[in-house]
Amino acid sequence: MLEEHGENVERWERQDYSTMPSNITVLTDSVLEVIQGMTNRYVVNYSKTASQSYYLNHCEHCSSKQGDFYLHSEPGNAFFPMSDEELDQIKMQQFNLPFEAYATSFSIGTFYD
Repeated sequence: MLEEHGENVERWERQDYSTMPSNITVLTDSVLEVIQGMTNRYVVNYSKTASQSYYLNHCEHCSSKQGDFYLHSEPGNAFFPMSDEELDQIKMQQFNLPFEAYATSFSIGTFYD
């Protein structure tokens, strides 16, 4: 955190590890456009658990919220694989554009390193 003109200013820092951001509150237009081209179920909504609004996945059948804590922080769930078999269930797609976002949570390293 940088101190600038009496205000806290956050800045980007490049790290030598992969990360999985979660509780994303801001995405660049180019990244959001790619996501919206793949699904209309990743939209900003309020999470009582997190006490904030952020981009949440929503169920394709009933539109219920799929909170990031359960998806990213619970072992064995969608983005917290505990075995090679669980890891193989995650389908990744690479895009050649910079990823910029504001996330209030993230992993330190991933299985994908």
